[in-house]
Amino acid sequence: MVIGFAPYTTVKPFQTLIYKILALEYMSHATVAASSTGLRYPLTCVGTNLSYRKSIYLDLGGFGRFRSYHSGDDDLFMQRVRDESDWKIRYSFSPDSHVPNAPPVSWEQFLNQRLRYASKGFFYPFPVTLSLFVYFLFSIFLIIVPVFFQLNTDIIVLYLAGWLLKILFEFSLLYRFSSYTETRKLLRVFPLAMLLHVPYVVFFGLFGPMIKYKWAGRYK
Repeated sequence: MVIGFAPYTTVKPFQTLIYKILALEYMSHATVAASSTGLRYPLTCVGTNLSYRKSIYLDLGGFGRFRSYHSGDDDLFMQRVRDESDWKIRYSFSPDSHVPNAPPVSWEQFLNQRLRYASKGFFYPFPVTLSLFVYFLFSIFLIIVPVFFQLNTDIIVLYLAGWLLKILFEFSLLYRFSSYTETRKLLRVFPLAMLLHVPYVVFFGLFGPMIKYKWAGRYK
Protein backbone atom coordinates (compact mmCIF):
# COMPACT_ATOMS: atom_id res chain seq x y z
CA MET A 1 0.00 0.00 0.00
CA VAL A 2 1.37 3.41 -0.95
CA ILE A 3 0.21 6.65 0.67
CA GLY A 4 0.71 9.90 -1.23
CA PHE A 5 0.39 13.64 -0.72
CA ALA A 6 -2.76 15.39 -1.96
CA PRO A 7 -2.00 19.11 -1.54
CA TYR A 8 -4.74 21.68 -1.72
CA THR A 9 -4.67 23.69 -4.91
CA THR A 10 -3.05 27.04 -4.11
CA VAL A 11 -3.18 28.65 -7.56
CA LYS A 12 -5.70 31.36 -8.33
CA PRO A 13 -8.37 31.80 -7.08
CA PHE A 14 -6.97 29.98 -4.03
CA GLN A 15 -4.34 32.56 -3.08
CA THR A 16 -6.16 34.25 -0.21
CA LEU A 17 -4.87 34.03 3.36
CA ILE A 18 -7.66 31.71 4.48
CA TYR A 19 -6.94 29.22 1.70
CA LYS A 20 -3.24 29.23 2.56
CA ILE A 21 -4.15 28.44 6.16
CA LEU A 22 -6.42 25.64 4.97
CA ALA A 23 -3.64 24.30 2.76
CA LEU A 24 -1.23 24.26 5.70
CA GLU A 25 -3.79 22.59 7.94
CA TYR A 26 -4.43 19.94 5.30
CA MET A 27 -0.68 19.49 4.89
CA SER A 28 -0.47 18.78 8.62
CA HIS A 29 -2.61 15.66 8.06
CA ALA A 30 -0.13 14.52 5.43
CA THR A 31 2.73 15.24 7.84
CA VAL A 32 1.18 12.93 10.42
CA ALA A 33 0.68 10.28 7.73
CA ALA A 34 4.25 10.51 6.49
CA SER A 35 5.95 10.63 9.91
CA SER A 36 3.90 7.78 11.38
CA THR A 37 4.46 5.69 8.25
CA GLY A 38 8.18 6.27 8.65
CA LEU A 39 7.84 4.87 12.18
CA ARG A 40 6.16 1.77 10.70
CA TYR A 41 2.83 2.62 12.33
CA PRO A 42 0.87 4.71 9.81
CA LEU A 43 -1.99 6.62 11.42
CA THR A 44 -3.84 8.22 8.54
CA CYS A 45 -4.06 8.71 4.79
CA VAL A 46 -6.37 10.25 2.19
CA GLY A 47 -8.27 8.38 -0.50
CA THR A 48 -7.36 11.15 -2.95
CA ASN A 49 -3.84 9.71 -3.16
CA LEU A 50 -3.83 6.12 -2.01
CA SER A 51 -3.04 2.93 -3.89
CA TYR A 52 -2.99 -0.72 -2.90
CA ARG A 53 -3.00 -4.07 -4.57
CA LYS A 54 -6.28 -5.78 -5.26
CA SER A 55 -4.88 -8.86 -3.51
CA ILE A 56 -4.71 -6.86 -0.23
CA TYR A 57 -8.39 -6.07 -0.48
CA LEU A 58 -9.23 -9.70 -1.24
CA ASP A 59 -6.96 -11.07 1.50
CA LEU A 60 -8.74 -8.95 4.11
CA GLY A 61 -12.22 -9.53 2.75
CA GLY A 62 -12.75 -5.91 1.82
CA PHE A 63 -13.53 -3.15 4.29
CA GLY A 64 -14.91 -5.54 6.89
CA ARG A 65 -16.78 -3.87 9.74
CA PHE A 66 -16.09 -0.48 8.18
CA ARG A 67 -18.11 -1.33 5.08
CA SER A 68 -21.17 0.69 6.10
CA TYR A 69 -19.24 3.70 7.43
CA HIS A 70 -19.67 7.00 5.59
CA SER A 71 -16.11 8.07 6.37
CA GLY A 72 -12.91 6.11 6.69
CA ASP A 73 -12.81 3.83 3.67
CA ASP A 74 -9.26 5.14 3.28
CA ASP A 75 -7.57 5.38 6.69
CA LEU A 76 -9.74 2.83 8.49
CA PHE A 77 -9.00 0.29 5.76
CA MET A 78 -5.34 1.26 5.93
CA GLN A 79 -5.41 0.38 9.60
CA ARG A 80 -6.79 -3.04 8.73
CA VAL A 81 -3.85 -3.50 6.39
CA ARG A 82 -1.46 -2.40 9.14
CA ASP A 83 -2.93 -4.51 11.94
CA GLU A 84 -4.36 -7.56 10.18
CA SER A 85 -1.89 -8.33 7.40
CA ASP A 86 1.80 -8.63 6.60
CA TRP A 87 1.64 -6.17 3.71
CA LYS A 88 3.99 -3.19 3.85
CA ILE A 89 2.80 0.42 3.82
CA ARG A 90 5.05 3.17 2.48
CA TYR A 91 4.79 6.93 1.90
CA SER A 92 5.72 8.51 -1.43
CA PHE A 93 7.41 11.91 -1.21
CA SER A 94 8.06 12.30 -4.93
CA PRO A 95 6.53 15.54 -6.30
CA ASP A 96 5.55 13.56 -9.37
CA SER A 97 3.24 11.46 -7.21
CA HIS A 98 1.31 14.41 -5.76
CA VAL A 99 -2.39 14.54 -6.56
CA PRO A 100 -3.75 18.12 -6.33
CA ASN A 101 -6.90 18.30 -4.27
CA ALA A 102 -9.62 20.95 -4.37
CA PRO A 103 -10.10 22.84 -1.08
CA PRO A 104 -13.58 23.60 0.28
CA VAL A 105 -15.20 26.47 -1.57
CA SER A 106 -17.55 27.55 1.24
CA TRP A 107 -17.65 27.55 5.03
CA GLU A 108 -20.54 25.09 4.92
CA GLN A 109 -18.52 22.66 2.85
CA PHE A 110 -15.52 23.08 5.14
CA LEU A 111 -17.63 22.50 8.27
CA ASN A 112 -19.28 19.37 6.90
CA GLN A 113 -16.00 17.99 5.58
CA ARG A 114 -14.19 18.39 8.89
CA LEU A 115 -17.14 17.02 10.87
CA ARG A 116 -17.03 13.97 8.63
CA TYR A 117 -13.31 13.57 9.26
CA ALA A 118 -13.78 13.88 13.02
CA SER A 119 -16.80 11.57 13.18
CA LYS A 120 -14.65 8.41 13.08
CA GLY A 121 -12.41 9.26 16.04
CA PHE A 122 -13.83 6.45 18.20
CA PHE A 123 -13.38 3.82 15.49
CA TYR A 124 -9.59 3.87 15.58
CA PRO A 125 -7.62 1.37 17.68
CA PHE A 126 -7.59 2.29 21.37
CA PRO A 127 -3.98 3.64 21.45
CA VAL A 128 -4.78 5.99 18.54
CA THR A 129 -8.07 7.15 20.07
CA LEU A 130 -6.33 7.70 23.41
CA SER A 131 -3.61 9.80 21.75
CA LEU A 132 -6.24 11.92 20.00
CA PHE A 133 -8.07 12.39 23.31
CA VAL A 134 -4.89 13.48 25.09
CA TYR A 135 -4.19 16.02 22.34
CA PHE A 136 -7.80 17.21 22.66
CA LEU A 137 -7.34 17.73 26.41
CA PHE A 138 -4.05 19.52 25.80
CA SER A 139 -5.81 21.93 23.43
CA ILE A 140 -8.50 22.58 26.03
CA PHE A 141 -5.74 23.32 28.55
CA LEU A 142 -4.26 25.96 26.23
CA ILE A 143 -7.66 27.68 26.00
CA ILE A 144 -9.11 27.53 29.49
CA VAL A 145 -6.06 28.24 31.66
CA PRO A 146 -5.89 32.00 30.96
CA VAL A 147 -9.69 32.32 30.93
CA PHE A 148 -10.92 30.49 34.02
CA PHE A 149 -7.96 30.32 36.37
CA GLN A 150 -6.03 32.95 38.26
CA LEU A 151 -2.54 32.46 36.95
CA ASN A 152 0.31 32.02 39.38
CA THR A 153 3.97 31.68 38.50
CA ASP A 154 3.93 27.89 38.34
CA ILE A 155 0.87 27.77 36.09
CA ILE A 156 2.28 30.49 33.82
CA VAL A 157 5.50 28.52 33.37
CA LEU A 158 3.57 25.33 32.65
CA TYR A 159 1.27 27.16 30.24
CA LEU A 160 4.12 28.76 28.31
CA ALA A 161 5.98 25.45 28.27
CA GLY A 162 2.90 23.84 26.72
CA TRP A 163 2.83 26.42 23.93
CA LEU A 164 6.56 26.12 23.37
CA LEU A 165 6.29 22.34 23.12
CA LYS A 166 3.44 22.62 20.63
CA ILE A 167 5.26 25.21 18.48
CA LEU A 168 8.60 23.39 18.36
CA PHE A 169 7.17 19.93 17.78
CA GLU A 170 4.62 20.86 15.14
CA PHE A 171 6.83 23.34 13.28
CA SER A 172 9.75 20.90 13.13
CA LEU A 173 7.54 18.18 11.63
CA LEU A 174 5.91 20.56 9.14
CA TYR A 175 9.27 22.05 8.17
CA ARG A 176 10.77 18.67 7.43
CA PHE A 177 7.73 17.46 5.49
CA SER A 178 7.46 20.69 3.49
CA SER A 179 11.15 20.37 2.59
CA TYR A 180 10.51 16.94 1.10
CA THR A 181 7.39 18.05 -0.78
CA GLU A 182 8.56 21.50 -1.90
CA THR A 183 5.74 23.27 -0.03
CA ARG A 184 7.79 25.24 2.49
CA LYS A 185 6.21 28.56 1.48
CA LEU A 186 3.03 27.51 3.31
CA LEU A 187 4.90 27.85 6.59
CA ARG A 188 4.62 31.63 6.26
CA VAL A 189 1.12 31.39 7.73
CA PHE A 190 2.17 29.01 10.52
CA PRO A 191 1.93 31.58 13.40
CA LEU A 192 -1.69 32.42 12.63
CA ALA A 193 -2.63 28.86 11.74
CA MET A 194 -1.12 27.64 15.01
CA LEU A 195 -3.36 29.96 17.04
CA LEU A 196 -6.48 28.99 15.10
CA HIS A 197 -5.65 25.30 15.32
CA VAL A 198 -6.27 25.13 19.08
CA PRO A 199 -9.99 26.08 19.01
CA TYR A 200 -10.28 24.09 15.77
CA VAL A 201 -9.17 20.90 17.53
CA VAL A 202 -11.48 21.53 20.49
CA PHE A 203 -14.54 22.27 18.35
CA PHE A 204 -14.26 19.36 15.92
CA GLY A 205 -12.96 16.98 18.57
CA LEU A 206 -16.01 17.72 20.71
CA PHE A 207 -18.75 17.92 18.08
CA GLY A 208 -17.40 15.64 15.34
CA PRO A 209 -18.72 12.42 16.89
CA MET A 210 -22.08 14.02 17.81
CA ILE A 211 -23.26 16.38 15.04
CA LYS A 212 -24.72 15.13 11.79
CA TYR A 213 -22.88 16.26 8.69
CA LYS A 214 -23.91 16.64 5.10
CA TRP A 215 -22.11 14.45 2.57
CA ALA A 216 -23.04 13.60 -1.00
CA GLY A 217 -26.17 15.74 -0.64
CA ARG A 218 -27.49 13.90 2.41
CA TYR A 219 -27.14 14.24 6.16
CA LYS A 220 -25.35 11.34 7.85
